[in-house]
Amino acid sequence: MINSQVGSKWARAHARGARAPGHTKAPALPFPAWFVVVIMIPVMLGCRPTFSGKIAVQNETGQSLEEVHVRGFRRNPPMGSLGIGSGGSGWMDPMPLPSTARITWKPPDGKDREAEVDLTQLSPIPNGTLVFEIQPDQSVKARFDQ
Repeated sequence: MINSQVGSKWARAHARGARAPGHTKAPALPFPAWFVVVIMIPVMLGCRPTFSGKIAVQNETGQSLEEVHVRGFRRNPPMGSLGIGSGGSGWMDPMPLPSTARITWKPPDGKDREAEVDLTQLSPIPNGTLVFEIQPDQSVKARFDQ
């Protein structure tokens, strides 16, 4: 009879939230668990803005360019050859905007040229096109156009 009484007392105490000796209740978190999943994980992984995936290259050099390539994206669009004042574009699925992109081309002199472009200061425009302009001095400027 004594064991059943002890068992019932313990069952009644446990039902009220009592803990066995030596066991303490874990402290409550100051925020819900979904907060970690929805907010904190993307922040810890480094949120990167996304853009439409449309990339264009404009030739402003005053000469024809061969073998124009854009690199640094999840998928890199081929641009091919660009005549004087012309441009080429490629359209992929929306993707994260990398911090830098590398543009390579070959002018008529046959020497490979390249430029690394910082994209960290750009703010993507919804459904906009990321445009790279190859300048006469062989530098490359980047912008978003609507």
